Amino acid sequence: MEHMNVFSRLIVQLANVDVKIEEEDQALLLLTSLPDSYENIITTILYGKDTLKMEEVESTLLSHEKRRKVDDSQNPVFVAHGQNQRGRLIARGSSGHSRSKSKGRGKGKQCYK
Repeated sequence: MEHMNVFSRLIVQLANVDVKIEEEDQALLLLTSLPDSYENIITTILYGKDTLKMEEVESTLLSHEKRRKVDDSQNPVFVAHGQNQRGRLIARGSSGHSRSKSKGRGKGKQCYK
């Protein structure tokens, strides 16, 4: 996860200039720096905890990311473009309201007896 890599590099850079951040503070900083889409996993990680360990937070986040990628690859999203499902065109009347207009299946075809 790129976010954790960047975070770790920042912690190392701070340590190189003698700024020490406690492990639990690092874990909390990492969690608070995550995007809003991680809100549920953050709540899960923090629930019922008196202390946090950076290693546990990182492994939980990596597992979550791995599961999310597997779910995304198994359930691809399909997007349809074009007409609506029933083959109708949308026409606007003079009043500006939309009306559905059937395409008609037999247009342009002739029946012979």
